[in-house]
Parts: sequence; structure tokens; C-alpha cells
Amino acid sequence: MDCSICTSMPVILRPPRNTICEACYEGARAIIDLVNNHLHSHDDQFGTDCQPNSCKTLGHVARWMSDKKAMENAIKEELSFLRAGFFTALRDQIHTDIQLKPANNGLSIPAHRAILATRSQIFKNMLDSDVCKAPPMDAITLPELSYEELECLLEFLYIGSLPTEKVNKHVNSLSLAADKRQL
Repeated sequence: MDCSICTSMPVILRPPRNTICEACYEGARAIIDLVNNHLHSHDDQFGTDCQPNSCKTLGHVARWMSDKKAMENAIKEELSFLRAGFFTALRDQIHTDIQLKPANNGLSIPAHRAILATRSQIFKNMLDSDVCKAPPMDAITLPELSYEELECLLEFLYIGSLPTEKVNKHVNSLSLAADKRQL
């Protein structure tokens, strides 16, 4: 059957031959269901007079998709802002409250307890205190990491990603540390 949507030459199709194939029909139904589910589960963004039905939802799909794309871009921008702030706090050592020491008693790197505790349950347990133990006051030693590897681990903890070249260079030690610290 000639489909007026997926055919390579839809201009040759004229009424009454405006038919669609089963795949296009199912795709249209899926779009309608997606938009209807969104309208039922969220506040109506299309106005209070818009009832979920086939005509109105298909008419609003393009606007709905552009709204979703704008929302995605706004979230990416907010995440970028947060990542930049966290990385600046690490790089400039702003209000750090603990030192992380690499192997061989190398130079320690200042960090923030709150970031470590929120990114790793192991760090959270290490930094918590109870009646049987006191939290580490000054430093935590990570004997499996060199200074450069520890810097990469902290960068990952603070911003959630690493440049590919750093990952490739330190993949084994970072994987071991991530597994050990449940990152």
C-alpha cells in the first residue's frame, strides 16, 4: 500500500489515496500515547482548554518536543554551572576541610568532606563518627593511588566525568579505586 507519510514521493498521492501503512499508524499512536501520558501525569502546559485527544495532541507534538528540548538544555546549563563551581572549589582549595594523601606519602590534596561523603558510601562511613570511633580529623590515605591518579579521582568525584586522555592513562588504577570506594 502507498503510505502518504513514508513514501519517497508523497506528492503523487492525492485524495482519496491518503492512506498510511501500519508502521506509520503505530508510530502516530505511540506519539499520541506519549503526549497523553505526559498530559495526564503533569500540569497541562498547553492551556486548560486542551483535552487529550488525537487531534490536539498531534497538533501540539512539535511544540511539546521543542519545550522538552529547551528544558533539557536548561538542565545541561545548570549542571555545567554546578560542575564548574565544584571544580573551582577543588582547584582553588576553597573551604577545604580534609586532606587526601596518595601513596608513598606524596603531597596531599585538600578536599571537601561533604563532596566525598555524598559521592561514596565508603567515604561517608569513613567520615562519620559514632561512639566507637572518631572521624579522621586531618587526612585520609589512599595508598593505591599516585598523586596524579588521586587528582583524577577527585576531578571525577567533583564534576562527574573525566577527559578521555586521563581515563585512558589511569584506567586500571581509577577502576580499582572506584570499585574499592564504591564510586
